[in-house]
Amino acid sequence: MSKYQFVLDQLGLKSIQPKIYRSETDIIDDHLFSENRVSLLGTPVFSSVTISDFENSNNTIVLDAALIDLNAEKNISMTPIQGRKGTFKEFISEGDYGITIKGVIFGKNRDYPLKEVKKLIHLCQSHNSVRVSSEFLALFKIFSMVIKSYSLGQSEKQGFLNIQPFSLHCVSDEPVELSLK
Repeated sequence: MSKYQFVLDQLGLKSIQPKIYRSETDIIDDHLFSENRVSLLGTPVFSSVTISDFENSNNTIVLDAALIDLNAEKNISMTPIQGRKGTFKEFISEGDYGITIKGVIFGKNRDYPLKEVKKLIHLCQSHNSVRVSSEFLALFKIFSMVIKSYSLGQSEKQGFLNIQPFSLHCVSDEPVELSLK
């Protein structure tokens, strides 16, 4: 079994083939473009996700084994018109992006990743938006998000005590700065 397949199997995504990609967009963290980044398994990292607290920069976690799903909606007003088939559609605005991040956190030296899991739990329990940095999310100019729900489960694979699967359900957020006059 390849190292990539192990990670994808843990995420329940057996039919996905990993692909390395690059983009030409603004990225907050230059370390995302490093050609030589490797995971704890020794495999190339094709899109890591860094999540950090706006208020406490020490509470930062880098997720090397994560996959992102993105969902975009538009806010459209649909008005039925009498005597006409269908509705009149009026574009109102772009909606928030729905973001799902699934992955696993690996512990070093076959130890459970307690420190990293505690950081992730603290970020998930935050009542504020969190900073996010990822090549993929930067394509959509997403640098901040709110974690709506999360799940952490015990690994289905017996004998692997050093991994913690997780799933985050988030929405994009754009910080608003208010000025007093």
